[in-house]
Amino acid sequence: MKKLSVFISFLLFFSSCNKENMNEGVNEERMVPVRFELSMNSKTRSDFNDLLPNGNIQWGNSKNVEYIYVSIPYKCSYYVQGVGTITLGELLEMKAEIDEPADKLVFTGEVPSNNLQNARQYHLYYFGNNGQGGEGSNITNYHSSYKNILIGKTISFARQTGDIDDLGNYHLAKIKVKAVPIKDNDGIVQSFELVADDLQNINSIAKLDLTGETSLGGTATELQSFTLLWNTSTKSFDEIIENVPDATIDVSDNSGRNSYISLLPNDDNVYLECSKGRYEFVDGIGRNQLYIGSSADDIDDARPLHWE
Repeated sequence: MKKLSVFISFLLFFSSCNKENMNEGVNEERMVPVRFELSMNSKTRSDFNDLLPNGNIQWGNSKNVEYIYVSIPYKCSYYVQGVGTITLGELLEMKAEIDEPADKLVFTGEVPSNNLQNARQYHLYYFGNNGQGGEGSNITNYHSSYKNILIGKTISFARQTGDIDDLGNYHLAKIKVKAVPIKDNDGIVQSFELVADDLQNINSIAKLDLTGETSLGGTATELQSFTLLWNTSTKSFDEIIENVPDATIDVSDNSGRNSYISLLPNDDNVYLECSKGRYEFVDGIGRNQLYIGSSADDIDDARPLHWE
């Protein structure tokens, strides 16, 4: 935990310098719309429809909106006395409104016309139903004070209810996209369309009997959060999975025998543990997996993992 905090503080230091010490390296650019269309079919939708029957993890939150973030590796540069030229990337926020069930979601945003390059590959991230963050949520945002640019986000898995309806708050996904410029007759870019490859869920789900439990431990719970953060040294975004020795997940508000816990991937032999016993993931925890004791036609009828 300490190492991650120091690392984030170090990066934010270089992106929060006083404007008096800066010389802007890029002129203001014309803003243009950017659009991303996400199909709701089971092959491309970023949820666990293939794993959880009947689409138990749904898009949308209490405000009927969803947010995704495109990692743009070059937003602007500026000079800091005593340091040199600093380059900033940006997490571009795109928003989709969900008024009624549909076969697709349309995310929109705005970007300077020169920030996206034709056919270049970018990464898009989904940070769950609470993706935009806010007080009391499991999302932390990191901004540069220079033009208030969003340069990082953290999603925490440290407190979970186990309620299947809350799984969307702990849903982390990633997708590769290409930017396609839409130009007018004079060759001037008027907008961008993002074209996607397959979506990839980063987290997995374990069904557990947590009746009477308030804390879930073991080496599998030591992976407490996922952070995406701009690195001024490498001029790229770092993916950081925080490993906190002996850390636990607060499950004091769990759903008893039918509790569903979101876990981050781990290649090592890890285990979950509570007063009921231990469950060992002998091959580690994969991505986009559902771990249950036995299958059934309905996920609620499936048995939880067996505590040894």
